[in-house]
Amino acid sequence: MVFLCIVHFSAAPSFNTRPRSVVFNERETAVLTCSAVANPRAEITWYRGNTQISDNHQGSSHHYRVDNRDVTPKASNRAKYCPSEIPHTVIQSTLMIRNSNGSDTGTYTCKGHNILGATRFEIHALIQVYVEFV
Repeated sequence: MVFLCIVHFSAAPSFNTRPRSVVFNERETAVLTCSAVANPRAEITWYRGNTQISDNHQGSSHHYRVDNRDVTPKASNRAKYCPSEIPHTVIQSTLMIRNSNGSDTGTYTCKGHNILGATRFEIHALIQVYVEFV
């Protein structure tokens, strides 16, 4: 049996994510998502301005939650004969802003990096605030 193998080279992260702007209502959980493709696997971090966001960024309020998942497509059966056909790793990162409010409106940056380089993807979030007139 002879196989023709396709070679997947190493690669710095790239994002295959849309949209760049999202709108949520206050008090909702705003969900921002980005997906990075890389080989080797990318590490993903979120920022608002120059400040890195991590789980529970605002202390005990649990305002932010970050979830990173490997969503790489499964390799074909040919990968056992052609290891180079194992697909590049795809990491999906989700930033959840719980109980969002107007002050959460702004630009959030998803940064992906590995030993070959780094890239960023910006998402502008608009949190609509309800005003009650009396």
